[in-house]
Parts: sequence; C-alpha cells; structure tokens
Amino acid sequence: MSRVRVGAAASADDPPAVEHQPALCTVPGKPIALCAAISDDGNVATARLYFRRAGEDYYAFVNMAFTGVSYCGTLPAPREKTKAVEYYVQAVDDGGRA
Repeated sequence: MSRVRVGAAASADDPPAVEHQPALCTVPGKPIALCAAISDDGNVATARLYFRRAGEDYYAFVNMAFTGVSYCGTLPAPREKTKAVEYYVQAVDDGGRA
C-alpha cells in the first residue's frame, strides 16, 4: 500500500506518493468513481483500486487510468444489502516500489 509523504523530498528509493479524499458515501446500484493524485520521482507503472465488501477476506481490483491530472477508477455498483465498501489505492512505480 502506498503511503503519503508530506513535506519531504522524494528520493529514488521512495514509493509513489498517493493523495486521495475518501468517498463520503455510496448508493446501492450506483458505481463509485474515485480519483487520486499519484506522484513519483520516476514514472507510475500501475495504479489500482482494491476493494471488497466490508468484512470479506479478499480484495478485487480495478485499474486506474491517468486523466492528465489524476488517476481515476470506477468500482462496481454495491449491491442493495451492502452496508460498507472497503478500498485502498495502490501505486507501483517503474522501479517496482509500491
């Protein structure tokens, strides 16, 4: 999982920095669009949104696409009885650091 660096200069050994505002709520039957600002001293090789229904054992993921400003992805619409969705953003740079 990527961590957020605040006020520190990036070095070549640092993983990508991820800045993201959490989704405030979800609506059953509506996909969840999420974006994050991801930066690195090199190139971001992949960015993914990992998600699961709260309490489940395993995460699924969707790839995020660079929009020119940030990386965005859309989670599938939660089912009617889903109480909460847990998710995180993972970015990997061209050096394999996450």
